[in-house]
Amino acid sequence: MKKGLGNIVLTAGLALSVLPLSSIQVDAKTVQQNNQSEVEQKVDSLIKTAINLVDKATYVDLGQVDYQELKFRCASFIDYVFGQNGLELHNADEKQMIKQGIHVDRKDLQKGDLLFFTTRKDGLPNHVAMYIGDNKVVHAANKELGITVTDMTNKSYYTDSYIESRRVIPSLLEANKNDIVTTSYELMDSNLKNMELINKIYKQNGIDLNATNSTDYLTKGDSVTRDKLQEGDLILYKTSGTRLIPAIYIGEHRIIVADTGKTSKRMLFDQYYSEEAGNFVTARRFISTEDKSDPIAVDEKSTKADKIIDYALSVADKAKFGYAYDKDALTFTGAGFVHYLYKNEGVDLKSTLASGQLSVGTEVNKTNLLKGDLLYFTNGGKTVVEVGIYLGNNEFIYLSSRERAVLKDNLNSDWAKKNYVTARRVL
Repeated sequence: MKKGLGNIVLTAGLALSVLPLSSIQVDAKTVQQNNQSEVEQKVDSLIKTAINLVDKATYVDLGQVDYQELKFRCASFIDYVFGQNGLELHNADEKQMIKQGIHVDRKDLQKGDLLFFTTRKDGLPNHVAMYIGDNKVVHAANKELGITVTDMTNKSYYTDSYIESRRVIPSLLEANKNDIVTTSYELMDSNLKNMELINKIYKQNGIDLNATNSTDYLTKGDSVTRDKLQEGDLILYKTSGTRLIPAIYIGEHRIIVADTGKTSKRMLFDQYYSEEAGNFVTARRFISTEDKSDPIAVDEKSTKADKIIDYALSVADKAKFGYAYDKDALTFTGAGFVHYLYKNEGVDLKSTLASGQLSVGTEVNKTNLLKGDLLYFTNGGKTVVEVGIYLGNNEFIYLSSRERAVLKDNLNSDWAKKNYVTARRVL
């Protein structure tokens, strides 16, 4: 960026207080992150780190970026700031960064959100900045301005070149909580390489893979498709020979790749690992013989989900859509219907409105859905109006306001892909 970025003078009074954050995809008022305190503290720290670099870091040309010497371009600056606060963006490329997190309408920006701009004819982003409130961003602007805070008000660049905003912080905080993922981070910088590293990570978590060749992994655990990945799953990628490249899924589209040369962090949409590249062979899921989870609690959750789903299916041909909450006539809105079903099993969703339910439970990544999770959709607009119950195998059931009846649909359907907003786990 050479022109139009503009800057303001920092003063001692620049506020670092953080507004409550929401996980937003379409309507900012509809989705809230469960752990507000942790999010607020992290955003505060991110902004402080970024502003402290204003007089210390330098904007440089391509090929001159050096994190140790605090030499950055726009995306590497953002990557560094997040990395210093324990949040891994895993790359310094705006084109990859814009795929992370969830969409935010510009009118609903919160501190810590990332804004993307472009002056390219192909529309791909070539600038990124972090929002710090009051219509201001902190970013690596250009050689002239360096690292700066800019007020976007009345500056045409920030309107004409704006293409997207993404919220990445809540989901990144939720990631990396799995024991296998934690061990992967702890060991990835060790002297262990390739299969030795993979075997050690799982061994420390009570899973003895006993593999001597990479193809041995193909017979271990249970097969998992790419769209069903969960943290801790082992992914196998093909090479030009028979050897397979192992990687561990660490959540939020991220993997730790244990290749023969070195261990590295990558994204599932990086060129070699993308779906389009065709190098994905399979993924494997393992159950530890020393599993620390409470099997009774897990069984209870599964049983409760099954009961809710079974009851939903049993009344599917009787329930009707209407702007009422009539248990006797089984007449509900979509949100009212799921409220009724879950209340029947002792789970209080707090509200018969979709927007009111979005503060209940915890947000779930679309790739980690379990039976009984609640799915929220728009219907061509900006407000969440449809609520579904995840059945497994990418299917869900919901009381449709369009068809005014209970329908079963697939998350890969055109309507679902176009209108999906978020998912919540309440069981």
